[in-house]
Amino acid sequence: MNPSTKTSDEAFSELREELSVPCAPLTAAPVSTGNRKRSLVSVVDTVFHQRDAGSQPVSFPSRYNHQLTSSEQSYSRELIVTEEWRPLDHGWLERGFMLKLRNREGTNLTEQPGEAGWDDIRSRVVELGVRVPVPDEGRRTQWSDPRPEVPVVLLSLVRPGTDIRIQPPDLGCLVVRCRNQQAKCLLDIVPE
Repeated sequence: MNPSTKTSDEAFSELREELSVPCAPLTAAPVSTGNRKRSLVSVVDTVFHQRDAGSQPVSFPSRYNHQLTSSEQSYSRELIVTEEWRPLDHGWLERGFMLKLRNREGTNLTEQPGEAGWDDIRSRVVELGVRVPVPDEGRRTQWSDPRPEVPVVLLSLVRPGTDIRIQPPDLGCLVVRCRNQQAKCLLDIVPE
């Protein structure tokens, strides 16, 4: 059946069935390749877009596995992102296969904010950028001195309550800031 002709109940039931059936690559973390075991990343993701209340949602599934070259552990941290561009803390990892940044503003609220509170939450958009190193200075790390004359190229926005997932070419060039005040974020990096 064409994904655009499915009802929302059919699409959600199909997704629930797919996710409830155990999949061998998802249950076995290391994959054996001869005498050497390699780490594995498995992604199962579906985005549903419903144009308006009367239309049927369209699904955009994404499923893949990727064998990693490293057996290093993932890096996860909670961050407070401020209005100033700062290098993204990537811990001990020099290179990453996947980076996921979640803007946690507006989630896990203990009380319902008023309209002004929601406006404040919506304004806390996080920006992820790339500060391209000057050719003669080599690779940059999170501990490198910032060079204000080096411009930042905006890579992505992370709105409150949402996340992004990218495959960064160089973790040391990534910078992050919040457009308004500060934002609580959750950062996960899977090594290469």
